[in-house]
Amino acid sequence: MTDRLTGGLLAIALLLAGVVLYQALAPVTPIAALYATAAQVAMPRASAPYSPPEEAQFAIINDRTVFDPARQAVAEPAPAAAGGALPPDLSLVGVIIGGANSIALLKRDNAREAISARLGQPIDGWSVVRITADSIVLRAGVNEVTLPLKPPPGGPPLAPLNPHPAANGPLPPAETRP
Repeated sequence: MTDRLTGGLLAIALLLAGVVLYQALAPVTPIAALYATAAQVAMPRASAPYSPPEEAQFAIINDRTVFDPARQAVAEPAPAAAGGALPPDLSLVGVIIGGANSIALLKRDNAREAISARLGQPIDGWSVVRITADSIVLRAGVNEVTLPLKPPPGGPPLAPLNPHPAANGPLPPAETRP
């Protein structure tokens, strides 16, 4: 059995010696010859600068209804005149008070969904200048409009913001310590 093991190890040693001998004597191609240099590569000609297509070519995309039959063409909003501008057809349906991050929830008279507005945000040429717990103030130039919080339709009236403590019964006597 040792003769067999010795013979196997001798065969492996001869095989490894052959690999080492091949690696030492085989011709090696220089790496630079395998890759072309920048001087050998033909540079593509410079193309003309990009110019986008005319906007009129895309007018059909804006004009036709794609998925929703109620879709209307996009139009730029016209700025409202500051002098005699009418207030927007909005009603205040909710507020979120958070200092500078306060949000007013407004609903157009003919819309089903409410929109949100933050302090300073423009709405139909008017700017939100103040948000309180029960109203917001919109300004367009020198004109100011206050929109009060609208109670829910068919619901109970809005609760007072700071109910009087006497309305809930007498206050317990204050504790005094000696």
